[in-house]
Amino acid sequence: MKKTVTLVLALMLGNLSYAQTERQSLKKGVLTPGSVLPAWEFTKIIENESDTSVYFHLGFNNEKYQYITDIGGFIISEEEDLQNFINGLSKLASKEKGVNMDLEVSGITLRIYDFSNSIYIEDRRDKYMTISKKEALKLAQSLQENKYLLKR
Repeated sequence: MKKTVTLVLALMLGNLSYAQTERQSLKKGVLTPGSVLPAWEFTKIIENESDTSVYFHLGFNNEKYQYITDIGGFIISEEEDLQNFINGLSKLASKEKGVNMDLEVSGITLRIYDFSNSIYIEDRRDKYMTISKKEALKLAQSLQENKYLLKR
């Protein structure tokens, strides 16, 4: 019995060692100083020596609910998609109040309404956050300066 338990543990530990992945944070930021969310991050995932990938993640608290925590967010792994997201933020931030406009970038919806001076960012699961036009331009600038990280 002792040999069987030892053998089973050895097999389980052997399988776990192959499944390990290393994550490295390359760059982090927040939209509002002092806040925890929404936060953005470029992360490098190392599966093994020849298999690495980098992605951009933006996480936020779903503004649909006031009194519960419901985290939303999205991941972008292609530089072209990130550039389209940056361009969309910049385009909506430059619009005057009184304009309705929707843009979709890799399943992420960017919206501006005529009654609001904020940009709505909605993920694929209909969770959304709002940021001011000023914050959107700061985010776009930060992402533009760091988009080279996706090439790693």
